[in-house]
Amino acid sequence: MPPPRNKPMADDFMPFEKRLSLLDAKGKILIAGNTDTEVVNEQEITHNGAVVAVLQLHANGNHVSALTQHYLNTQINISLWTAGIGLLIALLFSYLLARHFTNPISQLKEGAKALAEREFETKITVNSSDEFATLAEDFNRIATELRRFESQQSQWIMDISHELRTPLTILEGELEAINDGIIEPNQKAISSLQEEVALLSRLVNDLHKVSTLDRYSFNYQMEEIDFNTLVTLQAHKYAFKFQSKNITLNATLSEQPVIILADQNRITQVLQNILENNLRYTDEQQKVWLDLTVSKHHVFLSIEDSGPGVPDEALEKLFDRLYRTDSSRNRKTGGFGLGLAICQTIVEAHHGSIDATKSRLGGLCITLKLPLAEA
Repeated sequence: MPPPRNKPMADDFMPFEKRLSLLDAKGKILIAGNTDTEVVNEQEITHNGAVVAVLQLHANGNHVSALTQHYLNTQINISLWTAGIGLLIALLFSYLLARHFTNPISQLKEGAKALAEREFETKITVNSSDEFATLAEDFNRIATELRRFESQQSQWIMDISHELRTPLTILEGELEAINDGIIEPNQKAISSLQEEVALLSRLVNDLHKVSTLDRYSFNYQMEEIDFNTLVTLQAHKYAFKFQSKNITLNATLSEQPVIILADQNRITQVLQNILENNLRYTDEQQKVWLDLTVSKHHVFLSIEDSGPGVPDEALEKLFDRLYRTDSSRNRKTGGFGLGLAICQTIVEAHHGSIDATKSRLGGLCITLKLPLAEA
């Protein structure tokens, strides 16, 4: 491509003769040409083997300037094209990057709005393997837990209503019978009413315990206690009760102190609830066995009986509130299905766990796992 020109061609080039200079052997200028530009060629003139003059050819200054300008223009054009293409690539990359960030955020925003409107079936999907995918998994897990919680709360309210309805219906019926003269308001009738009121009061107290434990678990008075001594004390306390029902109570405990960090009153409540269940539901002439073992960081207490047990499908539900393996169980002799739920709340507040499995003796085995104080 010819260099861009701002003047006619004739003005761009210096005449050839004006670019020649003639110097003598000593370098003195004999004929001066355009000496402002550099020498691009030089030829010696000799006579009889001796240099008598030097002929020099100088560069055309205007021509060099035009080439330089052409080079600069070319570089500017290349830079402009490079900058333009780079800008387009940057804009495209920015758009794709923005979509990568804004799409998951928009989904999370819409999902949060749906959860706020109690649409707990909401799920979001992020097709990536970065932090957004982890955040989406956590969001879906929250939605699942909220859905499960809502279902449990609905079932919880229904179960409470059912439990309260039974004694209230009996009270209402007996009072109407007394009012209509069908039943005499004698000591027997009053005792029957008192039993239903006592039953209702016990249920309300148990419900209050559950709500209190859930809400104020941070108020536990933690201190170092000897769990082995505490279990021994409760085993001695219940020995007479088991003996009166012809149930054999055995215990394999530690010979050394087992120190845990716990609220002694709450842990005592756990032990009493479990032993009360064994006392209520273990048949006569059967056995109950307490087995305490210690590992490096935890203490384990297994309380198992020889029967009768519970169905396999009921093991995971034993800690659900108001759950009973026999829905027709007599509430006056049995419980409301809150004892083990209370135990689970207390044990988890102590960073432990409680599980129900089949007993080696043929019945039910409840296992407590609590961390040692040094752990």
